[in-house]
Amino acid sequence: MNESLLDMIKQGTDKPILRSKHIEELVPEQKVVETEPKKLMADKVFEIPLISLSEWFLENSQKVDSIRVAKVNMAGINPKKTIIVAVPEARGEKDSSSDVDTKEVMVMKKCLQKQVINLAPSQIDIFDHDIMRIIYPCTHDIFIKSYCLKTGLTNVFCLKVDQCLVPYTRDRIKKGAKTIIVPVPDPEYIKERLAKPADVQKIHLLYKQVEKQMNLIKTNMEAIVWLNSRQEGVIDVNHLMQLDDTIIYIMSEA
Repeated sequence: MNESLLDMIKQGTDKPILRSKHIEELVPEQKVVETEPKKLMADKVFEIPLISLSEWFLENSQKVDSIRVAKVNMAGINPKKTIIVAVPEARGEKDSSSDVDTKEVMVMKKCLQKQVINLAPSQIDIFDHDIMRIIYPCTHDIFIKSYCLKTGLTNVFCLKVDQCLVPYTRDRIKKGAKTIIVPVPDPEYIKERLAKPADVQKIHLLYKQVEKQMNLIKTNMEAIVWLNSRQEGVIDVNHLMQLDDTIIYIMSEA
């Protein structure tokens, strides 16, 4: 089975912070993929509080090796509202440069207003225009990929199956919310779905790049492993969300 970026996510917090120079200033609304909650979900949920981005950085910046929060005293600048971080220099999807030690400064604004999930991260991706993706280990097998957009949070809930993160649903959290509700999946039903034959024609309608792989993909699991592998090196948050939505569609189809 092909190894992918998400296959490598573990409980540790030593994943790099990445950023992109090439992204739309305002991420457009993605199409919401409806799932079948009675099948995909168990009749359980749990709640996790939200916290300001300012407080979250204070608590978690030391837990990620590649992040460096600069302590700069500047007249008229509230360090709780504006956070300056040093992150690995942005690299394009096709850039083969191996100079991972090069850093650049990123300014994150309105950090007291922005909310994130109050958990330690396993990975952080930082894009231009105050857009982030944070991946959280929620339990031993439930992960959350949280997209911090200008319009609020979009959370993608994933079940870890054989070292592969399988998105099963997502929701949007409006500004001002205090908590998120995590829907607990039905692992047995999801594993049954993963073993079923893949409908590559329908997948192709959602993700055109699968065309060259259509004869090689036989099961839903093989499709999802390939789609997850496509997230490696992606610097466009719209592309990342399209891949997540395609997997959610696969899992929700009867």
